[in-house]
Amino acid sequence: PESEDYGDDSDSSSGGRMTIGGGLSMGDRAFGAMLKLSYYKNPYVAVDTSFGFQRASSSKWTSQSYGPEVDLRLILANSTIFTPYIGAGPSYESWQRSWTDPSVEEDNAASLLLHYFGGVTMRLNRYLGLGVEHRTSSYLSDPPRDLDNPKELEDKTQSKLSVQFVLSAAFDL
Repeated sequence: PESEDYGDDSDSSSGGRMTIGGGLSMGDRAFGAMLKLSYYKNPYVAVDTSFGFQRASSSKWTSQSYGPEVDLRLILANSTIFTPYIGAGPSYESWQRSWTDPSVEEDNAASLLLHYFGGVTMRLNRYLGLGVEHRTSSYLSDPPRDLDNPKELEDKTQSKLSVQFVLSAAFDL
């Protein structure tokens, strides 16, 4: 696979690179989709803006959440197909949760969150890749109610490991 060429950083006329991407993720009883717009001034720093959606369900409950996120990502650019990165940023999440038990009220709310994350992307070709990411998120207000025990709130700080299928296209500015 080809490595991405970001041009010579010493050229002041270079406007950087913009990428449009999307991703799908699957986890424990969940499916997620994300659309991301990233701006790279150089191969080592990117600002990502994204919108994500996640839906999860079981025989006892249904949950969906969505919202925008902005991240600063530091990238260890190299000539291999593997690209490690770390980053952090805020997001806004809105959620709707319902339970099959009629005595449990629905949980419809929203919160600001802060995230930090790290991962590695493996480029399969110019447009496709696979990724693994570890992400820790902290709610700045009350988190949603726990799906398996709706009388309790979820932990304010949560970590997850995800495997991602990534599709992207790049445009020089």
